[in-house]
Amino acid sequence: MNSRIIVAITLAFASVLATHPGFAQQITSDVVIPGASLNDGYAGSDCDDNGQLYRRPVSARPGGQGVSLMRVATDGSTLLFTLPKPEWSIQVFAPTAEGLAVLTNRFDAATGVTGHMYRFDRQGDLQTERTVALDFNPMAMAETKSGRTSLWGIAPG
Repeated sequence: MNSRIIVAITLAFASVLATHPGFAQQITSDVVIPGASLNDGYAGSDCDDNGQLYRRPVSARPGGQGVSLMRVATDGSTLLFTLPKPEWSIQVFAPTAEGLAVLTNRFDAATGVTGHMYRFDRQGDLQTERTVALDFNPMAMAETKSGRTSLWGIAPG
């Protein structure tokens, strides 16, 4: 009798651990993205707190059209955040309270690597552009509720 109670408690405890609430995901519905496909030039994605999906382009398009991040709303509508210079490649990006922050870089033989931080509003309009100098390779970016931007990355060497 005691062994049955111990087994029941053990199984109950194991099932609680297996369904940790921090790892739960819920799919409420599928959304069709007009014009999107597996080969549309976008790969990698990230979601914001409102469930909007941000799709990142595979690579820069030198001499061609501008590089854009695509935001997909929960209703399937899309909005492009287009960089003004097509030769810049996107390193990291982060949804912000005001819109989107994008850190880009470009290699030039004369000047080396140059970085720019772009900030867009929620409608995809460019608000600010700043040149930045970093002594590490950014791998992730986030903005806190207070508006502070944090970068994480790998130091060279």
